[in-house]
This record gives sequence, C-alpha cells and structure tokens, in this order.
Amino acid sequence: QQRLRHGRVNARYGGAHNFTSSNVIFSNGADDPWRALSVTSPLGATVPAVLIAGQAHCANWFKAAKTDSASLQRGRALVSSYVAYFLDPDSICGKCHNNATCAVSPEGSQATHVTATCTCLEGWVGDDCASNVYVTAGLYIFIIASGCALLFALIGIVVGRSIAVRAARKSAAAARQRLLAD
Repeated sequence: QQRLRHGRVNARYGGAHNFTSSNVIFSNGADDPWRALSVTSPLGATVPAVLIAGQAHCANWFKAAKTDSASLQRGRALVSSYVAYFLDPDSICGKCHNNATCAVSPEGSQATHVTATCTCLEGWVGDDCASNVYVTAGLYIFIIASGCALLFALIGIVVGRSIAVRAARKSAAAARQRLLAD
C-alpha cells in the first residue's frame, strides 16, 4: 500500500522522470523513509544522487562531529565536491583540452570526490585530444599502408600466376608442334 502512495505522489508531482534541472544534488540517507520519493540514481553528470549508508533523514546537513560514521563523512565530502564542480566546472574539467568532452562522475562506490574523464571525438580517452589525433592519423596510415601492401601482393600473385599459365601453355603448344612435326 505504501508503494501505491509513492506512485500517487510521483504521478501528481512528476517524479524523477520529468526532472529537467541541472546542478542539483539528491542526497539521501539509506535509512530515510522519504528516500522512496527522492531520486536515488543519478539523472546525469549534473544531477547526481548520493546515498549515505546507515543514515536517516537530513543527517548530512547537521554540523560535522568527530563521531560521524565513515559513510556520513564520505557523503559530505562527495556533496562538497559536486558543489565545487557546479560553481567552477574548470576545477574538474579544466584538464580536458583540444575538443575533449568532459564527463564527470564519482570515482567509485566509496568516492569522496568527483573526477573527470576526457573523451575525444574519435572515441579515444585522454586529457589532450591533439596527441590522440596523431595516434589516430598514424593508425589510419598504418591500416591504409597494410591494405595497399596486401593489394600489391595479391596483384603480384595474380600476375605471376597468369604469366606462369601463359608460359606453360606456350611450352605445351611448342611440345605438341614438335610431336606433330616428328
């Protein structure tokens, strides 16, 4: 029955599938009963969901204490890292150069900060697409050169076989002529 209520609330207010804003962090305690009405999976790089194990409603918004659990400390650090990224995207994506696309995500399930992955147009991953362009061009040149070498080898085989067949036919014709002449 509780699932039905959640469904009605999401239907009335739109739910996560209609969410179109950015630079919003959904932080939830794993033991928070309101979590059922929240976003618990990321909706994109600028709409992360941070789930804090063993915590209840709004635990991460209280003042930090020495007795805070490791998961609460991790959750606070990750939220702070996202806020820093939202305020200054170059702090994370500034390392991507020469038309690299920046994708931001936490660095794993125990993440304390977000990291950037830079992707070039050709699909290469790296901070600087200019160096990847040279690698890509070199790869294309190698593929073309290999293809040309294979083509020339095949042409050589076909031409060589053709010459050998012609020579064998001439030799057979000459031998026939000698037999007929004898």
